[in-house]
Amino acid sequence: MTSDALSMDPQGQLSSSSFPYLRMGYEGLTVLTPELKPAPGLAESWERIEPTVWRFKLREGITFHEGQALSAEDVVFSIKRASEPDSAFKLFTRTIEDVAAIDDMTVEITTVKPDPLLLNNLASIFVMDSGWASENGIEPAKNYKNPQKYYSDQNMNGTGPFRLVNRKVDVSSEFERNADWWGNDSYPGNLDRVTILPIANAATRVAAMLSGELDLLTGVPIADAGRIEADDRFDLETAPQLRTIMFSFNHEVDKLMSGSIDSNPFKDARVRQAVSLAVDAKLIQDRIMRSYSVPTAILVPPGLAGYDAELAAPAPRIRTAPVNCLPKRDTRTVSTCVSIDRTIATPTMNRSARRRFRCCPRWASARR
Repeated sequence: MTSDALSMDPQGQLSSSSFPYLRMGYEGLTVLTPELKPAPGLAESWERIEPTVWRFKLREGITFHEGQALSAEDVVFSIKRASEPDSAFKLFTRTIEDVAAIDDMTVEITTVKPDPLLLNNLASIFVMDSGWASENGIEPAKNYKNPQKYYSDQNMNGTGPFRLVNRKVDVSSEFERNADWWGNDSYPGNLDRVTILPIANAATRVAAMLSGELDLLTGVPIADAGRIEADDRFDLETAPQLRTIMFSFNHEVDKLMSGSIDSNPFKDARVRQAVSLAVDAKLIQDRIMRSYSVPTAILVPPGLAGYDAELAAPAPRIRTAPVNCLPKRDTRTVSTCVSIDRTIATPTMNRSARRRFRCCPRWASARR
């Protein structure tokens, strides 16, 4: 990994570096398939009773890593904890008005309005044992801006496929297979133990992979991708990343926050069009990203709700737009921006190099 988890708390700090660690041991009512479609997780089934009322039936016999039985009260506790003002995960609960336990194995969620993305969001609301949280004084959600240390920062007690057995901050996190995981038959794998090493330096990561120290490398530097792909000891796999890189500018204010002019040239659509023409996204794709990116005209990447392939197709780079729309002294203010009308964005590709071994398909494709 390129960095360590900021916290092991399932409703703590929302960061891309923490999610791979959290998903090793924690789960939500739903999971997302490789195609990013919601599928049963801790909830084996659900039904929408009314446009704003959903009822979820939990799987029988699930236990947390420390042996506590999963109940509807744990789900209610976790969703309410994720909804607290100090929780960064409230992003996923903002449409939830109420959550209640109908019985030990049934949870009912009421939303403020019909929410077509509720099932997707529930995959990121991880369930923790309410009793364990009470015993360790971590019932309130952690405010990541507060330097106070939480027991859950370095300890986990989830229901997921791996349980945390040893953790050294910024050094390593060791997980072992959860033999009691409900998904062992549905998602078979051959990994009994996983050690995650956070290695920030790209050259060091690649050297560790090439020397045989690592079995799986994420965040492969673009410059080294070709070398790793050419080595028959490894597979290089790519997939669209849920990330869109773009430049945008504030065209709503009358005056820019910085600069030497008293106006905002970006309010003029012709300026934004001119900047768009000045940026060659295809050249960025070929020369800088070495084809590990895709030019697009929208912010939503493939796989997410709202993506439209027709809208994503970049507009042709027509070179007949007006060029004298600004006084000469202002031209420097638009030299590094791109159009918000025709966004020049590049959804990057996840690049992972690994040895030929089969992993649980919830994280990686199987290939011998």
